[in-house]
Amino acid sequence: DLNHGHTIVVPQKHLAGYFVEFVKTKKTLQKLGALQPFNQVTDLPIKDWKVTLTEVLLDHPMFDVVISSHPVQVIITFNTTKGNLEGVKKHIVDTITRVVTKANFTTVYPKNKEPEVKKEEVENDETKKVEGEETENKEEVKVEVKIPEKKKPEEKTEEVKEDEKPADVRPFRECEFILIQVGKPSKLIEEVQQFISGEFLTTKLEVLDKSIEYHEQHFSDMDMVGQNAYASLCAAKEKLETFNTQKNDRIHFMSIEMESEECLNSVYEKMAEVLDCRKHHQEMRYKIAEKFEKYLSVVLETVKKNEIIDISSGLTESLDISGAEFLSIAKLLQEQGKVVILQLCSKTLIVDLEFLRKMADEVGKFCAYTTSESYSTAIKNQTRALTLHKVSLRMGFKLNEDDAKSTLLLKILQDYCGLVELPRWRLKPEDEQFIYVVQEKLEKLVVSLDTFYSEKKPSNFVVMEKSYKFIYPVAKEVLPGVVSSAAKYGRPLLVTADGAVFQIGCVQTVVKTLNWAGDNREIVVQTKCYLPDLKTEPVNDETEFYVKEYTWNIFCLYTDMIEKVLKQRDLIYLESGDVPNDF
Repeated sequence: DLNHGHTIVVPQKHLAGYFVEFVKTKKTLQKLGALQPFNQVTDLPIKDWKVTLTEVLLDHPMFDVVISSHPVQVIITFNTTKGNLEGVKKHIVDTITRVVTKANFTTVYPKNKEPEVKKEEVENDETKKVEGEETENKEEVKVEVKIPEKKKPEEKTEEVKEDEKPADVRPFRECEFILIQVGKPSKLIEEVQQFISGEFLTTKLEVLDKSIEYHEQHFSDMDMVGQNAYASLCAAKEKLETFNTQKNDRIHFMSIEMESEECLNSVYEKMAEVLDCRKHHQEMRYKIAEKFEKYLSVVLETVKKNEIIDISSGLTESLDISGAEFLSIAKLLQEQGKVVILQLCSKTLIVDLEFLRKMADEVGKFCAYTTSESYSTAIKNQTRALTLHKVSLRMGFKLNEDDAKSTLLLKILQDYCGLVELPRWRLKPEDEQFIYVVQEKLEKLVVSLDTFYSEKKPSNFVVMEKSYKFIYPVAKEVLPGVVSSAAKYGRPLLVTADGAVFQIGCVQTVVKTLNWAGDNREIVVQTKCYLPDLKTEPVNDETEFYVKEYTWNIFCLYTDMIEKVLKQRDLIYLESGDVPNDF
């Protein structure tokens, strides 16, 4: 049996890293000092279980990676003593919405139970078949009607202990949430409980309904990507509606002061109870063939040693298992919170979680380097730009353009960790081709993105626009992933912390964020091309069609990049916009 579990802790920002650090050091909040946005303890012994606790903020770049392991339970920590009741409510609703909509549909695997096929049902089915069938071969009919004797499940019944009978175990539930009030008890906790007991997901469901209606109005124009987006919205709505009917069983409230180790006992009891319940109902998921049992540690050591493994690289050939078996074991380790599996377009990567966390932290700590060289006209402050060599120094990892591992790491840093790769001016052929910036650290320019972005549709222009909204906080590193991909196809004219402007031929595209610090985060892409309204001999209806088609093709290039980044992170987005239906 594999008695390993993974529990994710999602704290309010001012409690970041506190819960896991208290579990590890038993230091109270006043003694902790600087808190960590990502914190983890592995193989924590809780009764018969070894549990990995991973604490991560909701808008941390690692959240999407960690939550992809589909945890059995999530702990949400908050503090009502400061009186910020609305902030607590929002934190709880956003966390539950994001976890539930990203979770897989799960089912029950009954323990020691025969397939539910009753003898009477088989007899009735075969009798109807014989009565409606005219045949002269009676012997053949007799053979067809004959029912094999059902084996008596005496041995299996004996294996079930009294305390393991289904009647004595809680009903099966999907991911459960333990809401913990950290600190001294507050009267506001009762208001939070009343809020959760009501229809607290109504607003989220209404927003999903509107987006589903938008897709249904464009069924005839829906491509495969649109169908997948529509399906994900319908699935998200179904998951939230199901959760609404089960919330009283799947949400548990606690209040602990975090002053001694004993205060965690009640939390551990609840965690073990949830894990025991899941194991009872999905026993098959907690067993592994003897052949592969020894490979769990081998695969984990291999991943930690290599840090990044491309499953198609042939590295697994040195082991006595196939690539598919290696990947299956890696998925099991991912469910235990020890490795992560990333999708980079067609590549499937297995990455050491600790290594990835370290790289993400280093990107967040990038500082300015003093230089007099002009690397790019798209950014104002050239000291914010790093060459590949300087990135290597900061990361503590040798990066080489010709090295496969370095290429994969750079791609991960761009798609998941907020690093942006921009083309640079070169004076000599041997000069480096790219510079690297952290987009959120770029300074504002005199010329803003609003100069290029049109709120209202201007005359003499073909304009196409689409927006992607999110119903919960998402990492700020989503935008850099889009900008870095877009810079490979269009010339960047301007890059700021809020977005970028690109030029391909006579078509200009703006990719920017709106309300990123508020509740309705949004990424907008707008593409436009000049086309005079005046119809003259060189500008006719045919010209208009070709300009629109040309603009449409470039517009789709950028929307595809946005949707690729969102799909890799498995984010649910609400789509709207002004696009033509002729293509």
